[in-house]
Amino acid sequence: MGKSGTVVHLITWVDDFYYIGRPSDVYELRDEVRRVIDMKEQEPKWLNDHIYTVDFVGIEWRHDISTGALRLSLLEYMTKLLKRFGVTGPKRSTPIDKTVAVKITETQHPLYKDAI
Repeated sequence: MGKSGTVVHLITWVDDFYYIGRPSDVYELRDEVRRVIDMKEQEPKWLNDHIYTVDFVGIEWRHDISTGALRLSLLEYMTKLLKRFGVTGPKRSTPIDKTVAVKITETQHPLYKDAI
């Protein structure tokens, strides 16, 4: 909790940290964490005076501090993933036709383990 009495949420994943709260309180907590942990930090990209985005573990987090709304997006991550597996080009309809048999083995595709 910040000096102003507001709550700051700290989300961690291994060595990645993401804070949600009023900027002054976030910076206060971040400074306290820095005293005990050597950490690199990604600065948020401010879209205006109350909305910012940051990439955290491959997820775009968009936080509107005036309303408290938090939006998560995997668009960039999914785009990179689709390119990695060669799924590009025109949009496909879903669900896939049940008559289509797709069998891929580890020896047929080097990224098999990543795909499943």
